[in-house]
Amino acid sequence: MVNGAIITSIPQEVIQNLTKVIGALGGVIFLYLIFNVINFLLNRKRAKEIKNINRKLNEIKSLLENKK
Repeated sequence: MVNGAIITSIPQEVIQNLTKVIGALGGVIFLYLIFNVINFLLNRKRAKEIKNINRKLNEIKSLLENKK
């Protein structure tokens, strides 16, 4: 019953402010997750493009070596 006494002794304003802070923190975490998912997808796309460029450079290099 000690837990019940602690909860009833906390002022209502403190509980309301605490719920607002927790809600805001949840919103920030959600936005952070969305940002990281988008960032991950963009980085994956860039990595594919860089891999493709490197493959093409190796082909060009082999063609130039064969030409000599």
